[in-house]
Amino acid sequence: MFTHDVHAIERIIENHIANYSNHLVKYRQTHSKSFLEKAQFEIDEINRVLSTVGKLELMAMLSQS
Repeated sequence: MFTHDVHAIERIIENHIANYSNHLVKYRQTHSKSFLEKAQFEIDEINRVLSTVGKLELMAMLSQS
């Protein structure tokens, strides 16, 4: 994986974390369940990105063998 790819992945995850934090703040202010669901969606997206990266790393390691 190239440095540019790693930086792009970092930006994506940081963006999702920022969105997650904003949704949690809004949830604490309003106690609206929709903000809690949006926060959970951001966590799910982070997990999806990390899963994809893990699969790409595994394929790269297997192709080197």
